[in-house]
Amino acid sequence: MDNIEQFDIDESEIRRPSNGIWDWIKSKFSRQANYSELKEEDNFEPKNCETITPEANASIISKFYFFWFNDLIKTGNKKPLLQEDIYKLEPKYDPQTVKENLTKNWNSVKENTLHNKPSFAKALILTYWLEFLISALPRILKITSSFLNPVLLGLIVQFIEKPKEKPFGYGVLYVILIILSSLIGSVGLNYNWHLTIYTIN
Repeated sequence: MDNIEQFDIDESEIRRPSNGIWDWIKSKFSRQANYSELKEEDNFEPKNCETITPEANASIISKFYFFWFNDLIKTGNKKPLLQEDIYKLEPKYDPQTVKENLTKNWNSVKENTLHNKPSFAKALILTYWLEFLISALPRILKITSSFLNPVLLGLIVQFIEKPKEKPFGYGVLYVILIILSSLIGSVGLNYNWHLTIYTIN
C-alpha cells in the first residue's frame, strides 16, 4: 500500500460538457425548481382553464393530425404547464353530463327489464353507441389498409418483373397508392386510439 502514488487532480483539467448543453440542462432544472416553489407558496391556488378544447371545433384534418394540440405544446415548451393551461373537455364529455346520461339509460333499462336481471352493458351501449361507432370507423380504415398493402405490393413486384407489359405510369400509380394506403392506415389507427381513450374514460 505504501508504494501507491497519490495524484493531485486539477479540477480545471476535468472535461465538462460544452457551455451550450450545460446551460440548457441548468435552465430545465431551474424551471422545475421555480414551479416547485410556486406550488409550495401558501397563496398558490390552481385555476381551471375556461377555454373549451379546440378539438371541439377543429376540422377533420386537424383532428386526424392533432393540429389543434399545437398551441398547448408551444405553451408547454415556454413554461411548465399549469392546471389553468389545460383545456376543458367538450360538454358532452363532462363528468356530470356523462353521469346523468348513463344514469338515465340505466334507469330505463331497469324499468324495461321485468323478469331478467338488468344488463349494465346495454345501458353503456345506449349511452355511448355513437362514440363506439365513430371510433370503429378509423379502425376499419386501418384494417382495409392492412389488406390493401400486400395487394399493391404484389402489383409493384409484377410490374418490376415485366415492365414492358404496362406503361410506366402504372408503376408510379402503384407506389403512390401504397404510400397513401400506409398513411391512411397509420392515421386511422392513431385516431382510433384517441377516440377509444375518450370513450373509456
